[in-house]
Amino acid sequence: MFWAEYTIAYVEDKTLFGRILIRAGHVIAGTITFIAAFNIFVPVLFTVDSGCVYHALPVRYVLLAGQILLLLLISYYAIASIVRRGTEKRPKYRALAAFGLIMAAFLYIQLWYPYLPLYTIAYMLGTCLLHTFVINDEKEDYRRRLEKAYEKQRSTGAVFAHIAMSLARGYTDLFYVNMQTDAYIEYHTDDESGVLTEARRGTDFFESCKREVKLYVHP
Repeated sequence: MFWAEYTIAYVEDKTLFGRILIRAGHVIAGTITFIAAFNIFVPVLFTVDSGCVYHALPVRYVLLAGQILLLLLISYYAIASIVRRGTEKRPKYRALAAFGLIMAAFLYIQLWYPYLPLYTIAYMLGTCLLHTFVINDEKEDYRRRLEKAYEKQRSTGAVFAHIAMSLARGYTDLFYVNMQTDAYIEYHTDDESGVLTEARRGTDFFESCKREVKLYVHP
């Protein structure tokens, strides 16, 4: 169920086929949960005899066949997305398809060898594949996008700083005022270097002006 939802969400292709796969995943998960609980009272999935030997019943094979079919369809969906869209995520889509194929293959073998932990091995192989080729690549892509955004922001900030310093040449003080809140920042220009430095912050620029005009401005 979760694998169907993950694949369709990652591919970002909300087609009718994708919605059917998600619905099929819910149906299979719900059916397995119900039958596993029902099996406690009426054995339909498996039995354990007096010698503690496990015996699979026909319903178990039907459910495994349903899971195998769903996994193959999900893999087909991922492969079809590669062919149809041809995106740069081709390697990641191939990893999604490979996950389903690995799971389907091991589940098929599980039908004949019920005592082997093939289901678990398949999940381990599939999740390692997913982690290596999808999750790690997505993390790396996200890191690169953050680096580009940071460099762009830093470059923009440097440009604005140069503009502000150019405009401030010949002035002693420069004020940045928020016209919605009247909050302000006062910058002082160094006489020798001409570099702007933050002198103070306040909450009411115009009231502050009224007070300071009386102190510093000639009548």
